[in-house]
Amino acid sequence: MPELKNPKHERMAQFLAQGMSQVDAHEDAGYKRNDSNAAKMANDPDIRARVTEITGKGAELAAVTVASLLAEAEEARQEAKNAETPQCSAMVAATKFKAEISGLMPDQRAQITNNTQVNISGDNDAARRIGYVLAKQLMLMQQKQIEGKVEEEGK
Repeated sequence: MPELKNPKHERMAQFLAQGMSQVDAHEDAGYKRNDSNAAKMANDPDIRARVTEITGKGAELAAVTVASLLAEAEEARQEAKNAETPQCSAMVAATKFKAEISGLMPDQRAQITNNTQVNISGDNDAARRIGYVLAKQLMLMQQKQIEGKVEEEGK
């Protein structure tokens, strides 16, 4: 479904998709604050369809799956392996990360190089594991940046 023809309707759909209340979305779209009109408009079939489309696209773009994280970890492991000087510690970290995200080796805490910690206590909570994965990926990216600077200084 393309954008709605009425710009106020489109703005309301955008605001609703962002999680605003009906009345706030209605008002921010340019209408006078009115609970009844906001509810009627939010239930308009075209606006509901547009909100569904917007939120569906957002979910597709934001989708992070165990499979995608495993693929990224394997890519990082291969890059470490194929580096001019193979980075054994990065390879081990990527392999360990793959085991952890697969649930074979749960960990309790990830520490990022700038001393920021991401607490992930518990056993099999998906959000906790995704947080851990992201923290580990950030740590690997920071490690690569540091290694790149060290190599540049050494030349």
